[in-house]
Amino acid sequence: MRHNRLLSLAVGFVFYMLFLVACGAPQLPPSPVPLTPTLTSVLPTPTPTAVPPTMTTTPVSPMSNLTPLPPTPNPDGSGGGQIAFTSNRDGNWEIYVMNTDGSGQTNVTDHKSNDNWPTLSPDGTKIAFISDRGGNWEIYLVDVNGNGFDQLTDTVGLEMYPAWSPDGTQIAYMMGYDIFVMNADGSGLMMRDSGLPPSERSPGSFGIYIFEDGQICIGSGGSMETIEDNGSALGEFPVWSPDGSLVAFHSSRDGNMEIYVMKANGSLVTRLTDNEADDMFPAWSSDGTKIAFHSNRDGNLEVYMMNVDGSSIRNLTNNPAEDTFPVWHP
Repeated sequence: MRHNRLLSLAVGFVFYMLFLVACGAPQLPPSPVPLTPTLTSVLPTPTPTAVPPTMTTTPVSPMSNLTPLPPTPNPDGSGGGQIAFTSNRDGNWEIYVMNTDGSGQTNVTDHKSNDNWPTLSPDGTKIAFISDRGGNWEIYLVDVNGNGFDQLTDTVGLEMYPAWSPDGTQIAYMMGYDIFVMNADGSGLMMRDSGLPPSERSPGSFGIYIFEDGQICIGSGGSMETIEDNGSALGEFPVWSPDGSLVAFHSSRDGNMEIYVMKANGSLVTRLTDNEADDMFPAWSSDGTKIAFHSNRDGNLEVYMMNVDGSSIRNLTNNPAEDTFPVWHP
């Protein structure tokens, strides 16, 4: 029996629940800060609201024999769409959007408070994100051009990790150990489950979960199947490929954080990056041929892009500030 727990966001050491900063009033630095392996300057620490449920590890047959489908490249070879990310280049954490070649980097939120963890709606018109602009970390919505701000949540808890439903009508998020779902306008709030953030790319009702011992599992409800287990090594932030056949994640199994990919049934685990720096937070392109990620290989956090086989790595942001948490959308 294992206890489902939060997806860590940080490098090494304790991995404090969901890559958040230390307990207390969530405060982020007013100006860019030097890179630290734990990224403690980025996110607050949530207060658990429930004890994660126990889950059984029984086979889940629909994913057991899944064969990857060949990706369909975007005609221009860019992977298509836009990339949203977080940066402190303007003195505090803001949400930016750029083209997939790194051009057109634009501050979308432009606020004196801190904005973080962007996620683009399926139609690419809106960005859900978290912000402490109201004194507490809440979920907000903004048009991709920076207009039309709406506050979706207003509680004493710390709302984190918003994720859109595939049809764009709902947003899931975490508060403590609990997963909540609400309509895209903030109405109809319901608590769904306890565990990790649901993947935006999860096919059907399947979700990806991480257990305390580093196992990555897939499943639905109380039925789970271990798809990746490397003992005590950290395997984190699993994300589905657009067709659901592959899972990318970062792991410290080789001594530092690297990006890996595997079949959705856990076979053919392959390391894509091989650098003494830390490479983390993979994000798939819409055509499944590229992966964006962040890395400190050039001395500070930047957003990079590579082919799905790990080739042709390039720095997209190339800025002296910290650029992190990329998310890709058509």
